[in-house]
Amino acid sequence: MHVHRSRIIVFILVILAAGLVLVSACTPSTPKVPTPTPTMSPTDLVKAYEEAFNKHDISATMALLTEDAVFKRPYDGDSYINKKIVQAWHGLLFGNNAEVHFTDCTNSADIVTCKLAYIEDCTRSYGMDAYHWDASFKIVGDKISEITWDNDNPDDYKQYVETSNKAFPWFQKSHPDEYGQWMQLVNKGMSDEGVTVERGNLQAKICKEYAASIK
Repeated sequence: MHVHRSRIIVFILVILAAGLVLVSACTPSTPKVPTPTPTMSPTDLVKAYEEAFNKHDISATMALLTEDAVFKRPYDGDSYINKKIVQAWHGLLFGNNAEVHFTDCTNSADIVTCKLAYIEDCTRSYGMDAYHWDASFKIVGDKISEITWDNDNPDDYKQYVETSNKAFPWFQKSHPDEYGQWMQLVNKGMSDEGVTVERGNLQAKICKEYAASIK
């Protein structure tokens, strides 16, 4: 009788254990909480833009901008108002082998302001150490929604414009076919990155050859 009771107890314990396993299997597990990914600070975002720009990495540069990104240059009235055109504008600068260097950056609310030293093959050919601007960046979330470059040094602009006003007429006379190609690219505007990269390459050639001709 005692043995029979023991068997019954063991049987009951086995049934209970199986039930606990079944309940455990059916109970939804607590979801894992993902580890938060730190968001870049506004100034770090600007530095990431600088790094991508100087690598001429168009994909990385555009990934840092919002879909409705705007680029403004108040000193000459230019304004590029959608991401496709902003991308084409970057292509023009990359074609001219441009570099940007931001210093003295400060952050107030959603705006980062910096001093900007800009140099490209044309400024190098003209003997300029850099073209100096004030730059500002409007930050929305973890992306840049607006970039403004404003003229900080009128003498830079004057030297650049005066030299260009000599370089391009010279190139038109000495290289009429290539000048015609450049004008065709200019007339196509800022709608395509490939066009603007080619235009930037040709502008760099114009500047370099003019500089070599007057040495």
